[in-house]
Amino acid sequence: MHWIQIPLFKQKSDFDHKDFECSTNQEVFKLIAQSCVYAFDEFATNIKPYYDRTTRSNMLNNSIVAAIQERCRNNHWIFHEGLNGNKRSYAILSDKYILFFKKDPVSNIKTKQDDIIKQQGLDKHVLFLVYHVDEFWNSLQRIEFQYLISSDTVVYAYDITHLATEETVSIRHEEEIVNPIVGINESEVVKPRVRVKPDRVSKKKIGE
Repeated sequence: MHWIQIPLFKQKSDFDHKDFECSTNQEVFKLIAQSCVYAFDEFATNIKPYYDRTTRSNMLNNSIVAAIQERCRNNHWIFHEGLNGNKRSYAILSDKYILFFKKDPVSNIKTKQDDIIKQQGLDKHVLFLVYHVDEFWNSLQRIEFQYLISSDTVVYAYDITHLATEETVSIRHEEEIVNPIVGINESEVVKPRVRVKPDRVSKKKIGE
């Protein structure tokens, strides 16, 4: 399930939601959704009731990012750990998309770097993997990708919650990896460089 508002990204190749949702990426999406559910279940059994919401949010995000890093195995996926643990960790998908991971709503202390990311100022399309928890922190209600423009305007959303319950053959279980990818030496993988484009995405009104 997805919705898309308008195709208005003209400073690089247009964002194509069909390409993003292609079958090649679906296996990665399953692993991500299952990792989110796994991490939330682990988090929910150990979280203390006296932690405030900010502490809970940070701890949950760290748990989800760690689970995604540990459990996702796919040759179209490269995970980059942030310099400060899980802070600003991201992944490159199919060499076309940069994925960040955030609890809903997507918000940060406003910085120049954050503006560049949210205004699609990088040379690859940036999407946020966003997860929603219920009011009482009892369940993970929705997992979706969001494409933002002009800092906080969501122009595309793709719900992958249902994929968490689908079977997959390449998810990692404890020390065993079913159907592992072979022939790839991680030390030899060339990590793509993410650079800032000189031209920022121009702001456009909806409907133009």
